[in-house]
Amino acid sequence: MESIEVYEVATFYSMYNLKPVGKYMFEICQTGPCMLNGSDDIIKYVYDKLGIRPVKLQVMECLP
Repeated sequence: MESIEVYEVATFYSMYNLKPVGKYMFEICQTGPCMLNGSDDIIKYVYDKLGIRPVKLQVMECLP
């Protein structure tokens, strides 16, 4: 397998990171259906109630 093939996979999928992320990383879907079901409330909860500020808050789409 060529190194470019590994790089292509690693950059295509959001669950792989090429560089270290912070202590906390949250991936919260913000597509229309998830927003209607409260994804904005989850983001607010993460920030307000848990008392942490993730270094990386990844906006993503749900996996099927």
